[in-house]
Amino acid sequence: MCYRFDLSVVREAARGHWAAIFQALAPSLEAALRRPGKHVPCPVHGGKDGFRLFPNFQENGSCVCNTCGVRRDGFATLSWLNGWSFREALESVGRFLMLEPQSSVKVVSREIKAKYWQGEIFFIGPSPADPKKFFLLINDELKKRLCTFQERSLELACADKNLHNGDRVSICLQCDELLESSNGVRYRRQIWLVSKLESKESEQRRLLFESEKNEKLRLAIADAWRKSWYCNRKDRRQKPLLEYLKSRGLAEVEPKFLADIHFARHAVYDEASDSLWWRPLMAAAVRDIKGKLVDVHCTYLTEDGRKTQTGVPKQLMKLPSDATISGCAIRLGRPRKVLALAEGIETALSVCLGTGLPCWACVCAHGLASVEIPVGVQEVLIFEDKDCSGTGQKAARKLRKRLQQSGISARIVSIREEIPAGAKGIDVNDILCWYGKEAVAEMLCD
Repeated sequence: MCYRFDLSVVREAARGHWAAIFQALAPSLEAALRRPGKHVPCPVHGGKDGFRLFPNFQENGSCVCNTCGVRRDGFATLSWLNGWSFREALESVGRFLMLEPQSSVKVVSREIKAKYWQGEIFFIGPSPADPKKFFLLINDELKKRLCTFQERSLELACADKNLHNGDRVSICLQCDELLESSNGVRYRRQIWLVSKLESKESEQRRLLFESEKNEKLRLAIADAWRKSWYCNRKDRRQKPLLEYLKSRGLAEVEPKFLADIHFARHAVYDEASDSLWWRPLMAAAVRDIKGKLVDVHCTYLTEDGRKTQTGVPKQLMKLPSDATISGCAIRLGRPRKVLALAEGIETALSVCLGTGLPCWACVCAHGLASVEIPVGVQEVLIFEDKDCSGTGQKAARKLRKRLQQSGISARIVSIREEIPAGAKGIDVNDILCWYGKEAVAEMLCD
């Protein structure tokens, strides 16, 4: 199919500029643009945390919706958000970047500027000296002085935000590029990112509210962990947890690996009976590289020790907005010279049972790829999940590469068995349940 704009040209020109493109063409992404990589309400489905831009979205415009899945580039993101065809998304981006249709424009050089200004607009409009030119004057809060701008490219960015005198703005000169058209003509282009900000008073109120909310969330996490009970096989009240571990082949895991696995009951309000009932769960401490409690991972159980089939069977407690679990892990055993890593709790406990090694659970594939390794660990064994999608395998390879580059010996321990028909994947806990702990130990010999 032939488009008015050359896809390869527009894609290359957009690289590194998707924040500015989204700000102009997809205003619904405002919350996500403020917190790239963090979960925010979905601009399509709403909710609280069903959407995020990938941390490197500036390069390609990629995002993920918990309902619809991944959008692998900015054109797909814009099509999804605005109901556009691919052609409409391509042409809109091309026009925003001031490209010529069917032109073979190439980027000759790109100088990253990353210059920032922020403050109240004293004047925006035609220049007093030359009415044909643009003029912007702001009282910069960062530099503590008046700053003037006359760039035509900035005028276009400001026009998209409908700015007026007295508005508070944030301005970023992202980069300066030298472009060359198909006929050899070279010209420069500046990419600006302009945001209309709330007033100083409103910002202070919001920051105070967020600070108080974050403190409540931190206290809730600490309180939930404090009120949970150490895993105790002699405590009959913990039957749901003990039966769950037994059902996963983990009844014989040594206590030293269960220090950060607790039993708890979570209060749930039942509207029908207007009463509270206490839902059993397996609580696991998520700690940072220094061992500090950052979050609590909850696996909800039935009274007879099965993973609940209603609602969300497992989830993390809500994090403060200034916290992250990136780099963190659930520590199943104290680190030694050799440390094993896996994604899920049950997988990691299977490794502990089968090999006797401490194995940290990294919660998910992204957590495995980003986990931080404590000082003193000389070798890392990465027990990868075998997924049809390849997600677990990719995360394991990414982690191995990063560790090897930092001087830590790393080896991936793979699963030889084929994925059963109809299954999304298999992990070490499946091997334990099928063949016993000796089969897990034999994986180290492959």
